[in-house]
Amino acid sequence: VSDRPHDDATPVVLPPAAVVADWLSPVTAVVPGQLLAWRAAELRGVDVDHPGDLSKVTLTR
Repeated sequence: VSDRPHDDATPVVLPPAAVVADWLSPVTAVVPGQLLAWRAAELRGVDVDHPGDLSKVTLTR
């Protein structure tokens, strides 16, 4: 993530996960997964900073 402008035609390249112990490998996949989700949402035109279906208030009966 940077402030550098990018071309929408430029493919998103995720770096391979670091070589770590098996029990730690899910942690190394979190950030690339978040970047992938952010880019996919951006391409779909979703405002990731203001999701429409999220509310601070829950209604209970």
